[in-house]
Formats: sequence, structure tokens, C-alpha cells
Amino acid sequence: METTIEERKKAEAKYEDAVASGNQMAVLAQHVSSQSRNLIRVNMGNFPPRSLAKLTCFMYTELPIEDDSFCFRLPLSYIPKYMFGNAPEEEK
Repeated sequence: METTIEERKKAEAKYEDAVASGNQMAVLAQHVSSQSRNLIRVNMGNFPPRSLAKLTCFMYTELPIEDDSFCFRLPLSYIPKYMFGNAPEEEK
């Protein structure tokens, strides 16, 4: 499967059309809110029963310079700040 990045309304319309047709699997990934870019929802439509899906995510960040060197810190655990229904202040 290959994907492209498209304008939100166009991507949502294509996803809805693909789900309604029932002929192909459809995937739509989007940010949950416009205020925060830390949470992404992935919708999968027309996913066949007893099928497997593998979602691979890539993360990138700008590396700061410390002491004339690039500094990369990899967290030992990654827990989104939106776990267990805790919404950020601006979304409450």
C-alpha cells in the first residue's frame, strides 16, 4: 500500500468514498485537534476479517546544538500526554 499527503477535506472525501464503495481497504490518518499535533488517529475502513495490519511510524525532530555538537536524546519510554482521558488545558 502506498499513501500520499493531501489537503484534509480532499483526503476525508476520498476515504469516505472508498469505505462506501466497499471494494478496497481505506486508511485515513489525521491529527485529532488543530491546537495539538501530538496525537494522530488512524482510521481503517473495509479491513478484511482475520487480517493483520502493521503500522510503522517514523518520528523526526530537529536536533539542538550543544557544546558545538548535535544532541539527540532518545526517550526510554514514550507515553503520550493524552493518556487516560487527560486532555490538554486548551481543549477542555
